[in-house]
Amino acid sequence: MFLRSLTFVAVLGCGGRVEPPAPTPVVPIEVRDATSVVASIRPDRPCRASVGPIELIVGKDPFVAELGETEWRGERGSAGMFFLENGRKVARVSPEGDAQSATVFGQAGEPLVRIDATAASATIRDSTGRTMRTLTTKAGAIAIDNPQQTITGTHDFMLAALIGAQELEPEIRMLAACDRVLEKEP
Repeated sequence: MFLRSLTFVAVLGCGGRVEPPAPTPVVPIEVRDATSVVASIRPDRPCRASVGPIELIVGKDPFVAELGETEWRGERGSAGMFFLENGRKVARVSPEGDAQSATVFGQAGEPLVRIDATAASATIRDSTGRTMRTLTTKAGAIAIDNPQQTITGTHDFMLAALIGAQELEPEIRMLAACDRVLEKEP
């Protein structure tokens, strides 16, 4: 009888319910110059990305975003991820999801940038193969050499290079980065 009373008191003392653990906070990925945040990604569902004053909220299934009157969509194909602006193909990332290399192609199929990444660095090259910028590890963050910027919140050099590739239109940078973030989700 004594043990039953203790069990009853213990259940009443807890209120009879167990609180779920607090959700893990989402760590934003930020690209900073010397004075401010110039681009960011909130790697959540949906993915939120911004470059300068432009912000996109990107869903996964379907891969879609809107910016004013413009609808952006992503379509997966055997040649990579195609980005469509109001139904018109404007860019393609191939191969999609590769941690070591990616090329972003323009509307006519011309290469815009080529990214080669390792676990410790990345290089962004233009269509002629000329190095535009290099990303390396610096003090627990990723540093871009030209212009000097710092990317925090990720150790994924391919993701950092996609959001940091200033040769690309802001919307393409955000869509490519969100595609990478959303593909990593279960």
